[in-house]
Amino acid sequence: MRANLEKVVGGALAFMREVVPLVASLFAEPELLRAHREELRRRKEGPHLSMMAVENYIRAEQRLGRIERRVNPKAVYALLYGACLHRVFISHFLGQPIGPSDAVFVKQTVATMVGGLRPGDRARDNSTAR
Repeated sequence: MRANLEKVVGGALAFMREVVPLVASLFAEPELLRAHREELRRRKEGPHLSMMAVENYIRAEQRLGRIERRVNPKAVYALLYGACLHRVFISHFLGQPIGPSDAVFVKQTVATMVGGLRPGDRARDNSTAR
């Protein structure tokens, strides 16, 4: 599971590093943003696909007993991708890398997440809202 999530986070970082500056500029031009959304819909592409893939993966790991059933797959996606987006956005904003290397960031982010996903740790919130 850890290696799979590291691939997800590494891929998200690489992808976001390329598209965040472009997509951010779309928000300044509502007509371009609308056209971009329409094109993504026409091509059946968009960020919702990665969200669904990660959520499905987490659910599969839950069925196998490697991730607690009470863990919210949408929250896992939001936390992993949110961390990547924040890192890329701030790096672009400052014009320089932030924090540790990408390789270290990936390992630390996934290690932190996995620590909260493993079965058996009951000290956390037992919320099961999905």
